[in-house]
Amino acid sequence: MLKKILFIFCASFIVIALKAQANEQDMKEYYPGFSFVKGIYMSFDEFKNNNPTYKIEFQKRGENIYIYDDSLKKDVAVNPNKVWGYSDGSNIYISQEEAFWKLITIGKLNQFTAIVITRFSTVDAFGFPIDRYSKMLSQLFFDFQDGEVKRLEKSNLKPYLEAEPLLYNKIKKKLKNDAGLVLAIKSINQLYPIYFPTHE
Repeated sequence: MLKKILFIFCASFIVIALKAQANEQDMKEYYPGFSFVKGIYMSFDEFKNNNPTYKIEFQKRGENIYIYDDSLKKDVAVNPNKVWGYSDGSNIYISQEEAFWKLITIGKLNQFTAIVITRFSTVDAFGFPIDRYSKMLSQLFFDFQDGEVKRLEKSNLKPYLEAEPLLYNKIKKKLKNDAGLVLAIKSINQLYPIYFPTHE
């Protein structure tokens, strides 16, 4: 009886170890030039899993992408507000403020440039409240863990830098401009590589 229990335990352990090894082999560390699955992502998780919902051919024309609609027999523009982004196989584009923006840096922290629309209220010449909008090209980033987009500012990077005191002390003086903040992101990404499923 003891031999039977020991055999079942060993067999279970071997199966679990083989599954873990197979899962590890399916993951590949990101590097510049990484080959992503081409398609349209409906969510951030699809990007993280390198598994777009729509693995269909699309055309890029200017800043827009188009897919062919069989029922209409014509190309239809993809609404950036309805998707997370897309991959052309080598680059990732994220939807932000009704447009697609290329990820410039990919890693634990992903950086991109986009136009940010800010709404503010004021009063007109007659004293009536009116809404005004301003557009500004901004540096943005998001964490690979949660996908929350934030402005690329020292205050938003500080928690990541404080977790790495040696790195923080090394680059603290360079954090006064965008170039220094981008350097901080790249330095953090070197310390924390990310992995994508390869789906091969």
